[in-house]
Formats: sequence, structure tokens, C-alpha cells
Amino acid sequence: MKKLSRMKAVNEEFLSRVLPQFGNWGLSRHPNPRSYFGRDDAGFRYDFADLNNRDDVKIACFSLIQPNASLWIKGYRVKQFVGEATDLVIASDHIKDIFTLTRKWSILRPMYARLELARKSDLDPREQARSLIDDVEAALPKLMNYLYK
Repeated sequence: MKKLSRMKAVNEEFLSRVLPQFGNWGLSRHPNPRSYFGRDDAGFRYDFADLNNRDDVKIACFSLIQPNASLWIKGYRVKQFVGEATDLVIASDHIKDIFTLTRKWSILRPMYARLELARKSDLDPREQARSLIDDVEAALPKLMNYLYK
């Protein structure tokens, strides 16, 4: 049996545990043709949008970046969106005041709040992925509050 990579393990955990929550919030696949939804050159990326209210459009991105399985989770609200859905902006660091989801501060990681897998670990990739997505799920209310409150 082929060993599952850390990246694929995290992606599977995302698909089974986080993706359904995004759908429950109202987020769905981003309509911009330049958006991603699955594997990309850097790993895995999923772009989302909630266009239910054109006066308060929500966009989000979940990106799993190689080589260390770093997570890049962003959110942004577009006020009074006018135009075609296919022209909606995609979440990026170039957007001023974009929301970035991070881990809770911990004495064990005082200078490191990014969400990513441990660089060296004896844990099975599935166990590492579960642990990382546990941290993501614990932080998701912050993203939801940013987007929907």
C-alpha cells in the first residue's frame, strides 16, 4: 500500500471536515474562472464566494502550500459588488486589510502562529493532518465572525 503524503492527508481532512462547514455558511466555489478548486502548482487551493447579498459579498480561500504543508486561510468582504460574478476578486495578500486565520497563541509556539504541520514529526501523516485540521476547526469561528458578523 502506497504511503499517503502529508499534503494529501491534510487535503482529505479539509474536504471531509472543513468544506462542509464552509457550505453551511453559504460559501461555494468562487465564480471567477481564474480561481482554483483543488490541486494547483503549489499544492491545493480552494477559492470560495458567497454572493447571496451583493451589498456584502464574502470571499474566502483555503490554500495548502508545499513544501511544509503551510495553510493560508483568508477571508474578505466586498461591499456593494457591482458587475458580473466572474469578475469578483479572488482572495490574495495584495488586498488591503484581508483577514488571515491563525492559530491561538501558545507558550509552546510563542513566535509561531501560522497553521502548518510540524516540520519533523514521527506521527503518521493522517495523525498530523487530523491534528492540524483540529487547530483549523478551533479557529474557524474567527473566520466566520469576520465574514458574517
